[in-house]
Amino acid sequence: MICLLLYSKNLHFDRALIFLLKIWFCLA
Repeated sequence: MICLLLYSKNLHFDRALIFLLKIWFCLA
C-alpha cells in the first residue's frame, strides 16, 4: 500500500530507473 502511495506521489518526478527500483524493492 505504501508503495502505491509513493508511486502516485512521485510518478511524475521519478525517472524510469528510479521507478523500476521502487517496484523491485516493493516486490522483493
